[in-house]
Amino acid sequence: GRFDRHAVIFAVLCYGLLIDDKGNCFPLNSCLFLCFTFSVNSFLFHLQSVAYHFFVCNIFTIHLSLIRFFYILFTNEFLKQIIDEYISACESDSVFDIRYYYVKYSSFRPGSYGKYNWDNFKDKPYKLLVMQTGKQISQNSYQPFLYEVDHTDALSRDDYGRKIILGEIYICCENDAYVVKNISDDTEIDRLTIAQNEEGIDTEDRIIKFREYYKRLKLL
Repeated sequence: GRFDRHAVIFAVLCYGLLIDDKGNCFPLNSCLFLCFTFSVNSFLFHLQSVAYHFFVCNIFTIHLSLIRFFYILFTNEFLKQIIDEYISACESDSVFDIRYYYVKYSSFRPGSYGKYNWDNFKDKPYKLLVMQTGKQISQNSYQPFLYEVDHTDALSRDDYGRKIILGEIYICCENDAYVVKNISDDTEIDRLTIAQNEEGIDTEDRIIKFREYYKRLKLL
């Protein structure tokens, strides 16, 4: 195609996530503005079905002529610049929401059919699963904040990718921390707290922090 449609999606995400805190999704597809409402527990996101003319907006209307203007303006270089500037701005401002992680880290964007699952998106947006199925979690599901650091067999398929198991301990990712627990009785052994602001948004990249912590933990 004229440009990388995935780059378009990432660039659009830099300006607005696909859902709000009620689980509403607002895509503008071709000439039609459609509002799809998904339950908070089952947000659909399928990269392969999203074409280059898929735009996301948080307000309500964009004139078709503006879309045509965007089509003329977009190049892969232009889109990459938007993405890079967005990531740099997040890092400079120390504000790391779900959009940031989605755009920066490939584990949040499975190449196959994918679906996110949250128990409580509004209050615990960082506690999620990438499902890779249409209707339910499976052994192919995973917690992306764990998977990005270790997607070997240590990531437990029996626990739907919610735990990294190291001998007699396991690690899980909570909304504001990585927690190390004993397998036998679930007692907490250690906690890697993630700094967040008053709105509950990360103020440090938790994946970078956990990666360094994980290296040290594996040496014990």
